[in-house]
Amino acid sequence: MTGVIKFSGSYSDYGFLSNFYPAPFIYKNWFCHTSEHAYQAEKTLVPAQQSMILVASSPGKAKKFGRKVTLRPDWEQVKEQVMLDICLQKFLQNPDIADMLVATGDAILVEHTPWGDYYWGDGGDGTGKNRLGFILQAVRSALSGQREV
Repeated sequence: MTGVIKFSGSYSDYGFLSNFYPAPFIYKNWFCHTSEHAYQAEKTLVPAQQSMILVASSPGKAKKFGRKVTLRPDWEQVKEQVMLDICLQKFLQNPDIADMLVATGDAILVEHTPWGDYYWGDGGDGTGKNRLGFILQAVRSALSGQREV
């Protein structure tokens, strides 16, 4: 598949690419309902705050809790590597969606974020950094044996 694939939310055609998609996996000995749960828990080094996030009843609640944690001091330096590690584990431990990711071929993956996420998504207007899209493309390459992550 060639071209551009835009995804927005966990229930769109390519919703499995979303961090809100229900694809449970183990990360750092944590059971994670979604990659959003894992990402938000990584924002802090306080075990009680991590636990609160990991047991959140939805990825939206995990994100909400993640906005209130004691942010780890190196967060800005490590957040992209953390996202890459989490996404890789999500797909390695869920072969059904790993196959779906690989099936996107060489398409450019874009998280369409009309809510204005200009870092992880396109900001809704196409001017965002789309870092999640690029990370998913790297995971896809690793899964298809093209290169190591």
